[in-house]
Amino acid sequence: MIRKINLKDSELEELSDFLKETIGIDFKGGKLKRFSISIENLMEEEHFENFFNFLSKLKYDKKLLQKLINIVTINETYFFREKEHFEIVCKNIIPLILQRKNFVKILVFPSSSGEEVYSIIFFAKKYNLEDKIKITACDIDTNMLKAAKELVYSKKSVANIPSDLLEKYFTKLEDGYKLQDSFKKNVEFLHVNLFETNLSLKLGKFDIIFSRNMLIYFDNEQKDKAFKIFYDLLEDDGYLFMGHADVLNIKKELFEKVKLGLHVYKKI
Repeated sequence: MIRKINLKDSELEELSDFLKETIGIDFKGGKLKRFSISIENLMEEEHFENFFNFLSKLKYDKKLLQKLINIVTINETYFFREKEHFEIVCKNIIPLILQRKNFVKILVFPSSSGEEVYSIIFFAKKYNLEDKIKITACDIDTNMLKAAKELVYSKKSVANIPSDLLEKYFTKLEDGYKLQDSFKKNVEFLHVNLFETNLSLKLGKFDIIFSRNMLIYFDNEQKDKAFKIFYDLLEDDGYLFMGHADVLNIKKELFEKVKLGLHVYKKI
């Protein structure tokens, strides 16, 4: 089959500039090339004959932009990833916050397909805190939000879950596992772009933010913006949990390291 559309490197770089400005992810230096066939397929499916018209429509067509975002965003996660964070938040931090509040608001951004969200709930169950937390789970990828709500996971995704919990809370499927619907009880899923305006007005304030392994896809300028956004979204004395590669440029005037564990920070 002869392809009608073959994106040039210069066009991919122009698209990279647009995506960085729109969603913050840095695809410069040829990083977008691995998605080129999928992007070309999208252009053909949407009947675009040239890159100029495609890019022009992306700037005002939200549905088309979302299809592109779902292609280029990377969502690799699994249950109990860096599980010491879940232990720390449920054993140490949530009980501390509950001394002055009736419940704890947690933001998970990005939520991906839900493994991180539901890992928090597993540990909340362990410490009888399930009904003391409210989780807002946000992602820019609508496919991931759909998967998180469906609660169906691969064998690889659940590999770190102890066998007793797997048997108790999951139903075995032909090619995976289905988590109990009750895990969604205290979770709200939202389609959100981190860099949209007035995000704190839309989401409110949170006691705890989990944002692990997202900022590694941003350049320093976008990282600085992200840390300021997290600062604005946190309550005073709120906590920020980051991935190991996300904290290289953390703004020390905004957050101080907490000795409870690696990559745990508190709003100053």
